[in-house]
Amino acid sequence: MPQIKATVRWETASPIIQAGKRKWPDAVAGHYLISVAGLPAMGGGGRGGQRGGGGFPPPQQFQAGGGPAPQQQQPSADPQERRRMMEERLKDSTHLERKGKDPIAPAQVETGQAADGSSIMMFLFPKGSQPIEANDKEVVFVTQMGPMGVKAKFVLKDMVVNGKLEL
Repeated sequence: MPQIKATVRWETASPIIQAGKRKWPDAVAGHYLISVAGLPAMGGGGRGGQRGGGGFPPPQQFQAGGGPAPQQQQPSADPQERRRMMEERLKDSTHLERKGKDPIAPAQVETGQAADGSSIMMFLFPKGSQPIEANDKEVVFVTQMGPMGVKAKFVLKDMVVNGKLEL
């Protein structure tokens, strides 16, 4: 299988927020937000699968909530329904790993399409009762999209700013 370069970014890290001059909505509070960009367009394709005129919705439009998409055996002709089904599959096959601790599953997944035709995926992980701590040393983001897997390691000592872990 060919190798594809993707960018996995911890969107809620304060240096990323400051660099992008972003303000995430209140729905993101209490969560870690990780994006994956640069993959070929998947599922829900075509103009019907695009959001916001061809790009992922701006941060202020990200909404928390939503329920699981209904499961169907046959692919839906409706691009919105196909996208919801793909988001639910991504949600089921994605997690954050920490050594010696339970994995963290995403509470929500959003997909979109960039102007260049590549996919953008946003994963919202709850901080929960076992938030990530500097002594976890590293966190590995793992997702599986059919035969294609994405894995990214975040070394936590590299994410400390002014003595504070910025996630």
